[in-house]
Amino acid sequence: MTSRGKPRNPRPTSCRWTPSARSPDRLGEVVNLRLARKRAARAAGEEAAARNRASHGVSKPEREAARRETEHAGRVLDSARRDGGSRQATASGDDPQT
Repeated sequence: MTSRGKPRNPRPTSCRWTPSARSPDRLGEVVNLRLARKRAARAAGEEAAARNRASHGVSKPEREAARRETEHAGRVLDSARRDGGSRQATASGDDPQT
């Protein structure tokens, strides 16, 4: 009994007494958050470095060839438009058919 005259609870109501807390196979893995943050930052940095290597590691003639191919593909798509390939007319809101 306590000093107030109430009977003392022989089993405290803490999470240590729950069945899930007593079984070690149900517990999760302990993770050091500082190390987890460092790993995540390192992985993000590696991804950014890979993107930069891909974009900056290309020689000037290769970049120009890729740019020419992109422009050519755009011209081919524009020439295949039904309105005759005039992108400026549709962008300004004018209807070239009227």
